[in-house]
Amino acid sequence: MARPRDTNKIDLIYKAALNLVVKIGYVELKMSDVAKEAGIATGTLYIYFSNKEDLINKLYLHLKKQNTREIVGKYQPEDAFFINFKRVWYKYLEISSRDPHQMIFLEQYFRSPYLREDTKKQTEELLTPIAELIVAGQQQGLVKEVPADILLSYLIGAVNEIVKVHFDKNQKMSQATIDACFEMSWHSIKR
Repeated sequence: MARPRDTNKIDLIYKAALNLVVKIGYVELKMSDVAKEAGIATGTLYIYFSNKEDLINKLYLHLKKQNTREIVGKYQPEDAFFINFKRVWYKYLEISSRDPHQMIFLEQYFRSPYLREDTKKQTEELLTPIAELIVAGQQQGLVKEVPADILLSYLIGAVNEIVKVHFDKNQKMSQATIDACFEMSWHSIKR
């Protein structure tokens, strides 16, 4: 009988892998270093992940699912488009600001050759509700007629850059700055 998966160990492994990838990068990452950082035996690591590529892909998908769940949780279909857009935008900024290393990892690895096509496809599917929100705004005549995936990439990129600027300068964003950034994002996509 297969041994049950220990979600606490998996979380420790994910945290260790993320910390190491941020410090040393994917190429230098070794499974033995991940195990050591997580405080587990290397053999235990291989119970959960077949190799480094498997670990990175599962970590990426795990983080995307976790973040998307939080973001989509703010979406209330019965509410007006602008209210939902604002909720989703602020939640994405909050998540990205809360853990800039995670945001940088997700951004970097989405474009990397280490991410398998099936992982990319699954993560794109996770964003479907947000893309549908943008399409609903377009159908209501509120949002520019640009493909939803382009608008989404534009908005995500802007938030990521805002977070990086503050992270690099070790500054906390003021509410006035956050509100101004939201206004810029909204005015950039509205009709």
